[in-house]
This record gives sequence, structure tokens and C-alpha cells, in this order.
Amino acid sequence: MRAKETEDKKRLWEYAGFFLVLGMLCLLVMTTFGKTTSAQKAQLHAVTEGWYFMKDGQRQDVSLPITLYSDSELVLHFDLGEEYAGQTLTLKAASYEPQICLGERVLYQYDDTSFPANEPMKAKMNCDAVIPTAYNGGETMVLELHHVSGEYNLPVIYAGTGEAVMRFHVWEIIAMLLIALVMVVLASVAVGVSLYLYRIRLQDHRFLDAAVFLLICAIWCVTDSAVIQQYSGQTFIVRMVSFYAFMMLAVPMLHFVRNSADMKKYRVLDVCIGTFYLNAIVQGGLCYLGVLDMIDMLFVTHLLLGIGVSVVAVLLVREYRNHSSVELRIIWHAFMMLAGSGVIAMLLYWLFEIPYYELLFECGILIFVVTLLFGLILTMTEHIQYKTEMLVYQRLAKEDNLTGIANRLAFEEKISEIQGRAETYQNVALIFMDVNGLKIVNDRFGHNAGDELIVAAAHCIENAFSRWGSCYRIGGDEFCVLIVEPRETPDEWFRVLDQEIVKYNNTGKRRLSIARGMSYLRDEKGCLKRFSDWKYEADQNMYLDKGMEKR
Repeated sequence: MRAKETEDKKRLWEYAGFFLVLGMLCLLVMTTFGKTTSAQKAQLHAVTEGWYFMKDGQRQDVSLPITLYSDSELVLHFDLGEEYAGQTLTLKAASYEPQICLGERVLYQYDDTSFPANEPMKAKMNCDAVIPTAYNGGETMVLELHHVSGEYNLPVIYAGTGEAVMRFHVWEIIAMLLIALVMVVLASVAVGVSLYLYRIRLQDHRFLDAAVFLLICAIWCVTDSAVIQQYSGQTFIVRMVSFYAFMMLAVPMLHFVRNSADMKKYRVLDVCIGTFYLNAIVQGGLCYLGVLDMIDMLFVTHLLLGIGVSVVAVLLVREYRNHSSVELRIIWHAFMMLAGSGVIAMLLYWLFEIPYYELLFECGILIFVVTLLFGLILTMTEHIQYKTEMLVYQRLAKEDNLTGIANRLAFEEKISEIQGRAETYQNVALIFMDVNGLKIVNDRFGHNAGDELIVAAAHCIENAFSRWGSCYRIGGDEFCVLIVEPRETPDEWFRVLDQEIVKYNNTGKRRLSIARGMSYLRDEKGCLKRFSDWKYEADQNMYLDKGMEKR
């Protein structure tokens, strides 16, 4: 057992390590080659030369990217030639609330009054200015920037067709889109597994919890993108969805933990779930009333996420100490990996204001979910194997070893089921059967010959009655058939049985004869008989038929 747990743990870390390396590579590619590579693929050109600003009446030329200092607003000029007609200029300078003018025309004006953004969010936003197609050149473009600290870190400004700029922005978020796609695929897999488990009556709600978590994460990834917000044309709605998705991230995972092992006994998990719902309601209400903006309350959600992860970690450790299991250990490791990526992402967000903080967190989410699903599938495989073995044992316990049809135990269970629901049946037919002359065959030819005759009788009975009811061997040479809600007449049943017996006798070594007797659960007036009377009547009718056979 311990060797198996060690192997499971080794496989877990192999999976986690693979996805961790993959996530780090995505982050490295995005941060190191992101804009330059995207610009090349989108066929943009960098507008780095020709910029200048006026200082003490003198022109000061600058090349981008550059860091400048100014106690007031910074105004850059660019003598725009006619070759820029119809092109789009794009830059990431939303932190400086830029305004781009061409003569008297305002080409771009940053405005987030509908849904304010903080510095990390602004750092991801694209500011696009479209040059009129009919522009003939000869005018100066003015870029006005505003910043409280007076320090301006100006990035490279790119220019190209509107289509090229759009491709540029899409390439910037391609890693995020791929992560969101993987999340949707994993959510579909989790739903599929959940439906399969439901079908085999081994449902585990945690697969649905993981699916909901992945879908919420995918929505958050997409709506948190500045590109999606920009091109959707509904920035307010998209940002609102993003904030609510982020506020509800923890809820399905808390449900996941509650549904694991014996964690439901910890009522603090219910409190945590309720707190996240309350947080979403309160923040929405304060934003609607105009008391606070969503961005001003973001730290509350971050704080609750930190507390929630800490509570889960403590409870998992406590439960693991009481009931050591591979499942709990996998869940604990998964939450620790998620917590680690979340802490790093928050540091990048709050302290360093790095715009690609969410990519690291998204990679951490993927590793977290893959680890959980791996652990779940590992556990479910064991459960399915156990249930399959139990079903085999149960089937064998209710199956007659000699004939392969159901045995007396299965017959008694069926009788009990009918007895419990007798009032709901219009009628039930009970047929008792017995092999005639079996003792003579055993005495003359041995018990092997008798067993062959019993097997032949079982096959004939099953071939005749299986289409209408259930067949059982309830004793040595005694058989029974139960037909619920019969539509055919006894004459038709016994005619088919006699046909099967004739087929056997035409090819068999010894002659087969089966006595039969039947009784209905309800009498001619439709009243239910006592079960003892019902069985006694069928048994007596069988012996009556057996006596007629002897004559």
C-alpha cells in the first residue's frame, strides 16, 4: 500500500512539473518576446524616430523607448507625413491618460470614467489612434501625457493598418486565449466524466465543481484582457463580468473541498462560501450606489482569497492527520501550488505593477486543476474497479453455478420487491416447473446425466420465457418464472415451452419432460391473494400436471 502511494505521489509531481514548466515557458515567451515578436508577425513598423518636445523654446529630439521627467504634463510632437494616411498608431500608455491630436482633431482620448482602472490594469491597455484616410500630410501630431509622479516611461509606438494592429493585439494575448481554450476543454472533460459516473451510479459532484471553476476561470481570463475589452465595444459590461468572475472564483473550489473526504463537517467552509457571495453582493451594491468603484474594493477580494486558501490548507492538514489518504494529500498539494502562483501574481500586481501578472496566475490555475483532476480520476478508477468487483460478486451470488440462470436468492429478492409494490401491479404470473423423471435418470445413468438434463431444462425454460419474464432455478430440478403485467395467455407460454422441449428431444440423448403449474397474484375479482396462497396454488398446479404426466 505504501509503495502504491509513493508511486501515485511520484506520478502527481511528474504531471505538476510538466505543466509548471509549460506555464513558465509561456510566461517567458510573453514577457521576453511578446510585443516585438507580435509586431513582426502582425507586419507593423516601429515609430521610434522623429519625436520631439519643446523645452525653453528649443526643440529636443527623442527616440522611443525612453524615460523622461517632467513636473507637469509631457507633450510630444511628431511631424506626420502623408504615408501614415489611413494607418493606426498603437501604444501602451494608458497609465498617462494620453490624448493624441492631429491639428484640431482629437484622434484618441483616454477615458475610463464609466469603469475606472488601476495602474496594473492601465498598463495592459492599448491606446489606438486612427489617422484619417484623406490625410495629405504636413501636420504635426501631438501626444499629451499626464502622470502624477512626473516620470514617463514611454514604450515603442507601432504603426500599421487597422487589420495589422488588430493582429498585433491578438498575438499579444495568444497565450491567454490558449489557456482559456484549455480550461474550456478540461471543463468539458470533467462534465463528461461526471455524466459517465452518474450513468454507472458512482456520481462525484467534485467533477462538476471543477468544471464550473474552469468555466469561471475561462470567463475571467477572457474578460480581464484589455484587448477583449477594447474590441468588444462594451468595456463597462466586460469589466463588470471580469470582476464578478474573479470574485466568484473560490466558490466552486470551496464546494470541491466540502465534497472531499469528510470535509462537510467543517462548517467554516460554508461560512467562507457565504462570505464570497456576500462580498459580490456588497461590492455590486456599493458600485451601483456610486459609493465606491469596483477597483477600489479589489483588495477585499484578494484578502478573502488569501484567507480562504489559508483556511482550506489548515483544514486539509487537520483532516489528513486524522485520516491519511492519497486523495487529501493531492488536494493539499494542488491548493499549495495555486496559492503560490496567486501570491506571486499579487506581488507582481500590487508591488511591481507588471501587466502580465495574470498569465502566471492562469498557469497556476491550470496546474491546480490538472492536479485535482488527476487525483480525482486516480480515486475514481479505484472506486470503479471496486464497484465492478462488487457487481461481479453480487451477480455470481445470485447466479446458479450449474445452469447460469438466476438462483433462489435472486428469486426471493424479486418476490420481496413484488410484495412491497403489490398494489401497483395489475397482475403478476408465477410459474413453478419441475423436471419429470430426474431421479430415474440419476439412478440409471449417474448424476452427470441428471445434471445435463437440468441444464437442458434451464435452457428450454429461458428460451421460452426470457422475452416475457425472469427465470430462476430455485432447487435441484425446480424452476420458477415470474411475469410482471402479463399480456399473453398461459396456453401461449406453455406452447412455446413445449416447442423448445421438442427441439431438445429431437437431438438430445435423453428425453426431457417438464411439469408446470401457474397462478396469478390477483383472483378473478381482481383482489390480491396472500403470497403464501399464491405460491401454494402454483405449486399445487405443478404437481397436478406432474401427476397427469405419470398417467
